[in-house]
Amino acid sequence: MDHTRTARYWHDGRVGLLIVLLLIPAGMFVWMIVDPRGAWKAMSAWQYKNPEMNEPSDAAFMLGRISSVFGLVLVIVMMVVMANAA
Repeated sequence: MDHTRTARYWHDGRVGLLIVLLLIPAGMFVWMIVDPRGAWKAMSAWQYKNPEMNEPSDAAFMLGRISSVFGLVLVIVMMVVMANAA
């Protein structure tokens, strides 16, 4: 491995920027896993005149939670692959 190239790649900021940009969706995924109802209220409830009547079902929240786990795993894998590729 050419360490000069690796150092230049990290110094250039491309990998660091990509990792930072992946931290934003990672945070959203964690929020959806920990508190899907709170995430829905913060991001979508404002669209409805009566949000309580339009709240998703428990099954929909569970599906969102499961999807977020897969998304978080994907983000973590992408961060590890990028860190090792540099």
